[in-house]
Amino acid sequence: AHCQHVNIQIIHLIHYVWTWFTCYTYMTGVKPLDMTTHSSVNIKI
Repeated sequence: AHCQHVNIQIIHLIHYVWTWFTCYTYMTGVKPLDMTTHSSVNIKI
């Protein structure tokens, strides 16, 4: 039961961070898709 509780906290944390990240990128005009593509290109190089 304890592990399940921890997992729920982690899910909430990820959801909070994702929501903040989405809002931040929307407000600053940065497209998350472009950032993902840019990261993929860096990994390939």
